[in-house]
Amino acid sequence: MENSPIMIALIQNAALLLAMALIFDVTMRRWQMAKVSIRQVLVGIAIGGIGITLMMTPWQFVPGIIFDTRSILLSISGLFFGLVPTLIAVLMTAAFRIYQGGAATVMGVSVIITTAALGVAWRQWHKERLDRIQWHEFFLFGVVCHVVMLLLTFTLPIETAVSVLKAIALPVMVIYPLGTAFLGELMAGRLRRQQLAAELAESEERLRLAVAAGNIGFFERDLQSGKAHFSVEWKQQIGYRDDELQNDTLEWQNRVHPDDLPVVLEKVDQCAAGSAISYEAEYRLRHKSGAYRWILARGEVIKDAQGKPWRLVGCHVDITQLKYTENALVTSRNQYRLLTESLKDVIWVLDADTLRFRYISPSVERLRGYTPEEFMAAPLGLGLQPEQTEALLQHVRTMANALREGKINPDEFFENEAQLGRKDGSTIWTEIVTNYYINAETRHVEIRGITRDISERRAVQEQIQRMNVELERRVHERTTQLQAANQELEAFAYSVSHDLRAPLRAIDGFSRALQEDYIEALDAQGQHYFRRIREAVSHMGNLIDDLLNLSRISRSELNPAPLDLSALALSVAGALLARQQQQKVELEVTPGMQAIADENLMKIVLENLISNAIKFSAGATPPRIQVGADRQDGKTVFYVKDNGVGFDMAYADKLFVPFQRLHSAAEFPGTGIGLVTVKRIITRHGGRVWTEAAPDTGAAFYFTLTDTE
Repeated sequence: MENSPIMIALIQNAALLLAMALIFDVTMRRWQMAKVSIRQVLVGIAIGGIGITLMMTPWQFVPGIIFDTRSILLSISGLFFGLVPTLIAVLMTAAFRIYQGGAATVMGVSVIITTAALGVAWRQWHKERLDRIQWHEFFLFGVVCHVVMLLLTFTLPIETAVSVLKAIALPVMVIYPLGTAFLGELMAGRLRRQQLAAELAESEERLRLAVAAGNIGFFERDLQSGKAHFSVEWKQQIGYRDDELQNDTLEWQNRVHPDDLPVVLEKVDQCAAGSAISYEAEYRLRHKSGAYRWILARGEVIKDAQGKPWRLVGCHVDITQLKYTENALVTSRNQYRLLTESLKDVIWVLDADTLRFRYISPSVERLRGYTPEEFMAAPLGLGLQPEQTEALLQHVRTMANALREGKINPDEFFENEAQLGRKDGSTIWTEIVTNYYINAETRHVEIRGITRDISERRAVQEQIQRMNVELERRVHERTTQLQAANQELEAFAYSVSHDLRAPLRAIDGFSRALQEDYIEALDAQGQHYFRRIREAVSHMGNLIDDLLNLSRISRSELNPAPLDLSALALSVAGALLARQQQQKVELEVTPGMQAIADENLMKIVLENLISNAIKFSAGATPPRIQVGADRQDGKTVFYVKDNGVGFDMAYADKLFVPFQRLHSAAEFPGTGIGLVTVKRIITRHGGRVWTEAAPDTGAAFYFTLTDTE
């Protein structure tokens, strides 16, 4: 078979493909706003439809062996539309090819799958944007796809495959890569047009936003006729709608502030005369409200063919807020200057790279005697000793490097005290507060600082130091005296324990012998006197014991530790109640009371308080004792309460004084030392003790411990 009919058939097929691609391109534009998933399905169906149409107009080699340009369509589909649309097209065209049947069905389906897969793979491999692919790259892609297609003819019997290749190899490799290149370039051109349109729209939107954000209005003026045109934005700047203000030069001229009009008209006239090609002016323009707005106007001359000034075009920018800001900045700058000049402290800025002051306030002359100009002109270290200067330079370099390395940050402030020299040779103590940062313009490390006179404060500090030395001396003396007093107290305790107890034991022993041998020889009065002697001896023994205990408590080492106060109270109360023979006592102890205290000393506290409660509530029916804790003013307050005889609060202060009693010893025996001991222990724990009571209604004793707060 001759090649010319093949060439004609393939050219017709390629033309149909290109025509269908153009139709598809037009159709695609209508789907731009569709959802992505629906669009992919519709695109796939459209590509499949085009493929089926191509397969219905094939060139037939022999019955059952047909050729068309579906390979071009599907490879380009994979390249431009990706996996989902191409997969749908592959399924549609493969199904139709199976429906057509014939000896080359396997080859046809293989070509459909392979060329589509090559397109998808080429898309993944080619990382550039598809609109940037050049024509020769599309041609190379077509060559690869159709070399693979020709190789798939070997799915036919070998004789048939050779015969087919002889007939179609040349026309296929001449036309199909060209068709692929043309179709690819067509699709890329479409993408380029879309990209250009998108960039143009984006550029227009940026221009619109810039005009809106910058509040820019445009004007145009015919220099020959004097006619003018003002944009909508120009009119909005002074409060008007487009239809509310005439496009008239006089309309503009009448709105310019009278003080500004001569200068502006002179610049415009220079442009009209040709002596200037542009102008720029700041002036005030009357707003619809009657107020004036500051305007920055820029205009440029456009000349006609003869080189004469023809039109003046330009823009207006509302700079009212900028003017207000500039005026405010000037006022702030003046206020800052007045502030820094009136401050006693010195404010300064030092460039750590050049080691020169960028600014130093005039107050430096009062502080150091040198003028700001002298400091600005001199190297760092003016008025310092050489060793001070060297140490200062090293410190500045170290801190600057630390800032660059991120070891310190611009939010940190540093305080130092230094003795600086004055111009007259004297010295002055100063406090220096510094802050390091990087200048955004020069990229140099700079130091902001405040230096203040602390001479008076240093004098006070030195006086305090002298007072502290004197205080330490006096404390040492008092400590020595206290140690001596403690030694005397220990000697007294020893004397009480030994010297006083010896005669007391003798009296006790002889009186006991008299009681056993001669008590019957005494009359009633004598026996009464004898009992009084025995009671006095016993009372004296108890007094000695209580005084010795009080002495030991004052001198013993305090060993605070976590303590279950509830368990300790139950233990103490149980032991005390077991020794008394009166009626049953109702005891209530709050569970879970915890404290940090010395267990031995707290046992003595509870023994004294609970024993007092038992003693003084003996007449109640029934006797009731409560041991518990409350929270008062953020502190834990422990208490021991009873329902006994109570007392008058007017005499409460006597309770904590040695040997002071509110009840007679005959009625309620005791030495008057117990509550003194309680107060001494609680005070040593850093707490306090107090009482609340009333006659015949009971008494309550409260105490705190510092570590329980």
